[in-house]
Amino acid sequence: MTNVKVGLFDLYVIKPLWAIYTVMFVTYFINGAWVIGGFLVVMWFLISLIGQGLHPNKTCRELLRGTTPTEEEIDGDPNPNEISYEESLIIARATFKLAGLIGITATTLSLFHGARWYYAVLIGGGLWYLSTLIISMYSACLIALRLRKMQ
Repeated sequence: MTNVKVGLFDLYVIKPLWAIYTVMFVTYFINGAWVIGGFLVVMWFLISLIGQGLHPNKTCRELLRGTTPTEEEIDGDPNPNEISYEESLIIARATFKLAGLIGITATTLSLFHGARWYYAVLIGGGLWYLSTLIISMYSACLIALRLRKMQ
């Protein structure tokens, strides 16, 4: 049994962020910035680990089959308008980890592109804070819209 809300969080937040980091590290590698490209590959891998951490009870084989909930699972959700304590805890942990990665990435890229260290720290801290808010609101809105659409 898949946690529907966690699966939708994976679909709407983790996978797009993973794709953005893929484009970023490929771009830096093409432009010859090997150190930053390597750093972004490490961040990309950490995003993958966070995504795997959303589904702690799944085996590797089950994760390879996909984590997106099917229409039947969404329809069969007993409480479509409520989120359980376990689901909220899993999503909150992932949100804070992702926000930290975004903040670290922003700080590192700011330093790489010539910003002074205090500006880079302000940019990274600001993006960490904003991404915590944005990821929470974005995922809550999209999950609620998807579940309402199915009813």
